[in-house]
Amino acid sequence: MTTYTNLSQTLQETAPKLGVPPQVQQKQGTGERLIAVMGCTGTLGCELMQQLVTAPHTISVRGVLRRAGSIYPVPLQTAPKRVSYVTAKHNSVAELSRAFAGADALFLLTGTSLQQVEVETCAVEAAQRAGVRRIIKLSAPLIAKGVSVEVASWHRQIEAAIESTGLEHCFLRPYAFMQNWLRNTHSIRYFGKIVGSAGNAARNYVDARDVAAVAAQLLLSEAAPVHKALTLQGPEAINNEAIAERLSNVTGGCIDYENLSFEDHYELLVTRANLPDWLARHIVELEALAVHIPESSSDSVTQCLAKMLANSAP
Repeated sequence: MTTYTNLSQTLQETAPKLGVPPQVQQKQGTGERLIAVMGCTGTLGCELMQQLVTAPHTISVRGVLRRAGSIYPVPLQTAPKRVSYVTAKHNSVAELSRAFAGADALFLLTGTSLQQVEVETCAVEAAQRAGVRRIIKLSAPLIAKGVSVEVASWHRQIEAAIESTGLEHCFLRPYAFMQNWLRNTHSIRYFGKIVGSAGNAARNYVDARDVAAVAAQLLLSEAAPVHKALTLQGPEAINNEAIAERLSNVTGGCIDYENLSFEDHYELLVTRANLPDWLARHIVELEALAVHIPESSSDSVTQCLAKMLANSAP
């Protein structure tokens, strides 16, 4: 079992080299089971596709793309009998139903956006129409009452839609992806500092590759998921000052942490980083959440994977 727990390792690694095909093709796999993957070109989805295609199971995998011409996370020539791709409008139940045709399981991930509830509930309805047996959804951790994280409320709505179908399911609720921390590289490169608003509050980061490994096990298993939801945490909760110190040691440079008020951080993200209002608000909400509710250092993702692999051993 491999888990990825080192921040410096993750920051130094680059994305896989992917081939861009001349046009989107759709091949019919020959496996006994078909797994459909939405979000297959993103950080987590790309890794999931690669893990599924190389798994020692008799399955085929279908990546569901938003548009023709997208980069293939696994080139067709790599596993021509096991991998296929299809395009579908993600807000069209009819097109998604055709994309899911014949699939036994669906990995549901569409990326955070203002349309997320609409798009993912469309996918849920389409999966039900297509006869999909199991949905594994990338979700978000539960939020304590009295704390506002708008995006988390979107996930709860989508989870409720999945629960209402009666389909087998599991909601993966990871803490922040370690890879998302890379958004700080611009301020480090040009200004020598990390900018945030969490003060000395520690954040827990989990590697997207480990989350993909959990998703793969749930999709590949013949048995229905035992747990309806899994909270996935990395091995350590670490604050921005400690991250700045570690990166300084690794790079040999001097990286500082500048802490802003929540209001100033939001303003910076909107006016200087040119982020949309909802995304800037989401980033600051997560910083505020860490301040008010300390994040755990319990390494649940490693424990989860160890149990899954032990249970799947012959």
